[in-house]
Amino acid sequence: MNAKGILKIGVPQIRHLTVKGEKRAAVYAVIEESGMEKELYYEYDEAYAEYLCTENADAFVSGLIYYAMLKNYDIESKAPLSSRFYYQLKTYFIPIMMRTTDFFHEISIHAETIKSNQGGTGVACGFSRGVDSLYTIYKHTMNINAENKLTHLLMCDLPAREFTSTGSVRERGYEFEKNVMAQQLPMAEELGLPVIVGRSNSRFDFWIDDFFDKHYGKVKYIGFHAFAWAGYVLALQKLIGTYYLSAGTTLEQFTIHPHIYDTAYFDTFNCMMLSTDSVSFYSTGSEMPRIEKEKFIADFALPQKHLQVCNDMVEANCSHCNKCIKTMMGLYAYDKLDNFSNLFDIADFKRHFPVRAARILANKGHDDFFVEIIDVMRKNGKKFPISAMLIAAAIRPLESLRRKLIAQRSNPLVRGGYRFLKFDVLLNGKKSPKNPN
Repeated sequence: MNAKGILKIGVPQIRHLTVKGEKRAAVYAVIEESGMEKELYYEYDEAYAEYLCTENADAFVSGLIYYAMLKNYDIESKAPLSSRFYYQLKTYFIPIMMRTTDFFHEISIHAETIKSNQGGTGVACGFSRGVDSLYTIYKHTMNINAENKLTHLLMCDLPAREFTSTGSVRERGYEFEKNVMAQQLPMAEELGLPVIVGRSNSRFDFWIDDFFDKHYGKVKYIGFHAFAWAGYVLALQKLIGTYYLSAGTTLEQFTIHPHIYDTAYFDTFNCMMLSTDSVSFYSTGSEMPRIEKEKFIADFALPQKHLQVCNDMVEANCSHCNKCIKTMMGLYAYDKLDNFSNLFDIADFKRHFPVRAARILANKGHDDFFVEIIDVMRKNGKKFPISAMLIAAAIRPLESLRRKLIAQRSNPLVRGGYRFLKFDVLLNGKKSPKNPN
């Protein structure tokens, strides 16, 4: 099938700028789409200017590949691509993605290739205070070979579109960064690792609205993230030589056909496709289920002080949303919950244990993590009370509706409706706190 157009990528260049009093540096390229020109950029603190890569267009192709395949655009780049990256995209990634969905098109990439290592020796991973991220951080700071030990943490504004609503692209990135960094910097300082803050317009100026597919139902662009995230890394090839992408699923859950379309289900494959002559990507955590990750981090002081998993809050854990409850239940299954008494309302959890346990039972057919919790509790001799089983039967219809609303959480109206209907009140007897964002 012929492409309907060409996405042309200009030669990457570096720009120095000041944003809200901060000196920044960006690597950017002019992108031509349907006769219109706009820029794609990756922006960092001025201190990282010397590491920005203009020798190849890897970052830009990575940031645009989903966009191009969904819109059926061939890609033409004036700058060369790393030879390994080009080979993997052309030979494996594009044909496999095209054959496994109806919405990805088989496109061509027209570019010269170059075999060169940009010299980056840094080791980095994404940075949040969630279970997957903390597991990756501790896995690569404790008892690890020097060449695999973390040297940097990377925080990007890729989720900014979902969690901000007004202002220019840079203003929304800055707002997201300000809200999140205030909570995360203390932990980074205690770890003694520098935080690289990256900003990009890839999810603003090259965005595709949600669409319907006959096999997957509603498909959300926020579920296409591995290559989008990698763009921030590949722009810094002269600094980063190894990157750990924190996995949200295990290799046992690997599927190219996830029930709800999310590229995280095949990140092991994505990391193979993303690795270049300069950067090696690893899907860290795919070797271990989430509940075992909780056990792994539970005895460390920093997770006990900083773990943040909440759906509703940035600065704390509400202790009653879906993510808080399943995290607390996982820690409870391993007798580790009391280690986190300064982060969760454990007294409330124990007081309403049948209700909390009922949510696990009511959703076990829809979340692999809930099945893991049930298995560990049984192995450790912890029983679900009969009252929890009865409550689970009663709340299944409400839980079904809650799951549908949560699936649309990127919509501000749905988030507001969720709170207006007070689902957490109906299911847990406690009002959902207002999200600071």
